Amino acid sequence: MGEIAAYNAWLHRYAILTSSCTFLLVISGGLVTSTGSGLAVPDWPLSYGMFFPPMVGGILYEHGHRMIAGTVGIMTMLLSLWVWRSEPRRWVRRLSAAAVIAVLIQASLGGLTVIFLLPTAVSVTHAGLAMGFFSITCALALVTSPSWLGNVDREHSAVAAGSVSLPRLATTATLVIYAQILIGAMVRHTGSGLACPDFPLCNGQVVPPIDSIGVALQLMHRLGAIGVAFMVIWVYRLVLKNYATIPTLVVPATIAITLVAIQFLLGALTVWNALAVEPTTAHVGGGALLLITMLTLTLRSYRQYPCNSATGAGVNKPPTKSVSMFADYLELTKPRLTSLVIATAMVGFFLGSPSEIDLATGALMVIGMIAVVGGGNALNQYWERDVDALMHRTRNRPLPTGRLTSTEAMIFGMVLSLAGLALLVFAVAPIAAALAFGGWTTYVLVYTPLKQRTAASTLVGAVPGAVPPLVGWAAVGGTLEPAIWSLFAIIFVWQIPHFFAISRHYREDYKRGGFPMLGVYDTDGSVTGLLTVAYSLLLVPLAILPTILGLAGANYLYGSLALSTGFFAVTVWSLRTLGAGHERWVFLGSLIYLTVLMAMLVIDRLPIA
Repeated sequence: MGEIAAYNAWLHRYAILTSSCTFLLVISGGLVTSTGSGLAVPDWPLSYGMFFPPMVGGILYEHGHRMIAGTVGIMTMLLSLWVWRSEPRRWVRRLSAAAVIAVLIQASLGGLTVIFLLPTAVSVTHAGLAMGFFSITCALALVTSPSWLGNVDREHSAVAAGSVSLPRLATTATLVIYAQILIGAMVRHTGSGLACPDFPLCNGQVVPPIDSIGVALQLMHRLGAIGVAFMVIWVYRLVLKNYATIPTLVVPATIAITLVAIQFLLGALTVWNALAVEPTTAHVGGGALLLITMLTLTLRSYRQYPCNSATGAGVNKPPTKSVSMFADYLELTKPRLTSLVIATAMVGFFLGSPSEIDLATGALMVIGMIAVVGGGNALNQYWERDVDALMHRTRNRPLPTGRLTSTEAMIFGMVLSLAGLALLVFAVAPIAAALAFGGWTTYVLVYTPLKQRTAASTLVGAVPGAVPPLVGWAAVGGTLEPAIWSLFAIIFVWQIPHFFAISRHYREDYKRGGFPMLGVYDTDGSVTGLLTVAYSLLLVPLAILPTILGLAGANYLYGSLALSTGFFAVTVWSLRTLGAGHERWVFLGSLIYLTVLMAMLVIDRLPIA
């Protein structure tokens, strides 16, 4: 950081005042939506051609929001000028400039919202950027504070350095909260607040039929709330375990977990009271406070513990020049894995289609899934960048080599994921988006962190890998019938011997990375081999389920039996020759098996001339 800033008490106080007024702006915006006053003033930038119209009815909320926005805009510009005149830290000056740019864009979006009669896309963007702008003003208040400018307690930092990376975990939690806020904005601005009029059930069911975009968004928002709670609790436990003597970390962690409980209550009250103004607006404000609290914890953790790993892997390593930045970003998406996932989604789409296939919907589904899956893979590499630096097969990836920064990967992964989900929601089918979101959540927020904790993560990781055919089927508009679940079961079970073969082949590499996989600690490979045989045997009856359930015919039945028996024979042969490196044949056989099986399903459904 080089430059050292002296504490400027008045600048800090003014930054606090600006961020406080910005929070008031967020609340006033929530009131505009909660009271349905978005078009109470039909013109912009004036209000009924006046600077100060009569403040009655919805005009009070809409014009009041504009007045607060104008005041905050002026305050932000003054804050930026002050920062540029007195701050030696270049990154703080740039942050203040970003605040000015954000407030100007917000003003433009507010105008477009009125001029184009509350278009959903503009309204959601306006709400999302409001939270981003609020975050910037709060960050400026934090980094100009005396506690930030003071010396970091190195004794505490030494304690932190031996633990799991809090900065990484807190950053992920902040992004999850922000994603949840965006989903909440979509719920509000699509009029989906009462698509599920009851809580905690939805239309009296745990998983109701997803027959509208409103129900899909409500379920996504509720699943997102569970994801937020999971992340905040995880951060809270880590702070109490390893940072209990650092108040600047303990206090925001405690506030965050308290706010999560309050948000659940406010969400329930919002539904139970049929979108009453008070709980609905308070829910918006609570989301903003939770975001800022976790952002504060994230920034504090980076200040207290700048090293991202106890091993120091990848830290202070000079970056390697990349031949192509595009190639680096493409590598973040794991193209080969993404291609396999998209192929199974296309099979589901084909099987669920009527006689005439909707190519346009199929293309949009593929694009959306590429974005969701690729974004999830990028976030997986963000999470694992330090252990990737320890393993031979992954140490040349863009993050361990420094060709891309962790921030670039994180932003790329989140933007790509959100764009894909939005495309699936609005252009394909809400149920397809909900399924894709469920798979993404399981892969990024559950499987990825579990990989470094338990061998059972293999079973968890098989869930998102088996979801794509369901997404493809749902994209056609069909309900999730038992027939398509047979494909989910096949791919779920197929992944276990496939993963076991990989873990045995890269046993030493995974051991260097600290992954507690069964293939790593099963010294002679006998347990892994027996389980591989067992799961491949289970594929034999599972593979004929599509015929039994009416998804395929006799030709597929005979072909799948022969194919499954052949793959089972390969795994038995591999078990009989332990230690000979024959797990590579299991891996190759598994790829051939899935490819041919999917092809047989498709061919079986093709019309015969």
